[in-house]
Amino acid sequence: MTSQLSVLVPPEPGPASAHKPARLQAGELVSFVWPSYPRSGDRYDPAETVKVRTTIGRSGQVLDVKLVSGSTSLLPAARSAIRQWRYQPTLLNKRPVVVQQDVTIEFRPPQYLSHVNTQRSPHN
Repeated sequence: MTSQLSVLVPPEPGPASAHKPARLQAGELVSFVWPSYPRSGDRYDPAETVKVRTTIGRSGQVLDVKLVSGSTSLLPAARSAIRQWRYQPTLLNKRPVVVQQDVTIEFRPPQYLSHVNTQRSPHN
């Protein structure tokens, strides 16, 4: 699983030269649930990746989850898990702000994981 945080900051009124540098403190993920692979899982099903854009509220709750790329059939499982995630609030100049975060999740069928975990490398 990978993620990338984006902060949307509306411009402040006034001349651009009067703006002070902003201090950003990204909110950490404090609670999460792994998504479940939603398919029956044929032994030869490939691993699939889904990328979603989440909107995280000022108090750290996930407000929205939208598909960016990947299988639409995996979106409900990703959305269900990610909506349960909680973050520390992201702070901009010590004030909580709404942020967007892109999250990439690789779904692997359970048989694939057990097959990978039981393979042994040959000894020389």
